Amino acid sequence: MKRSARSSRATRRSHTHLELAREEIRKLRTERDQLQHNARLHLGQELDQIGAAGLTIRVHELNQEKPELEALLGAKTAEADDLARQVTESKTSSPQPAPASVR
Repeated sequence: MKRSARSSRATRRSHTHLELAREEIRKLRTERDQLQHNARLHLGQELDQIGAAGLTIRVHELNQEKPELEALLGAKTAEADDLARQVTESKTSSPQPAPASVR
């Protein structure tokens, strides 16, 4: 019986060690997941800051270009209106061809 008692104690010890190892693995996985989450958050914040600085510069550039583009748009709109007026005048002032006679 001594052998079976030792064997039983060894088995219990092995199960205890196995359960402790499993618990440690769970803790390490949880810690790993938390560290990954924190790293993603940190990288996201860094990218947001870099992106915000770049966007600020681009907004400033666009605001500087805006008056020139508005002036160009106004000039092109006036040009298009003038051309449309000329087309309308040419249609009304030129004689219309006589309709072809039907045979």
